[in-house]
Amino acid sequence: AILIKTVTKLVRHHLMPSLLVEQNSSPKAYKRLALKLSPEVSMRQLALVMLCDHRGRNGKGHEPLDTDVQQYDLFLEKSEQAKVVHEAEKPVLLGRHVMDIVKPGPEMGRLLKRAYEIQIDEAVTDVDELKRRILKKNS
Repeated sequence: AILIKTVTKLVRHHLMPSLLVEQNSSPKAYKRLALKLSPEVSMRQLALVMLCDHRGRNGKGHEPLDTDVQQYDLFLEKSEQAKVVHEAEKPVLLGRHVMDIVKPGPEMGRLLKRAYEIQIDEAVTDVDELKRRILKKNS
């Protein structure tokens, strides 16, 4: 089952590295892709599949193409800048940070999900700021 999930994610998203590089995408886009791939696939693994795909398109013979690896390098560089080469960004606001305000359950889950979205979309990593933002919106 894990192998199937891994291969499915690699196949489904193998064009994304080129697309993100071509569109000069923000770190947020890299973080979101890493989250979609997680936990089975890393951005580095996806980059290698993209590179193999590019090099394997030799219509004139059986030798791998000696293609330009600039997109591969740029994708890994941007993934590194977003700090998601090996795994998705971990949420900084956890249930223990809001247990004094909301009981464990669906409401807490909704608030933590919102905090994680703010963390990824706006690069907010301060626990107190995230807590303030999700509770303000909830009021």
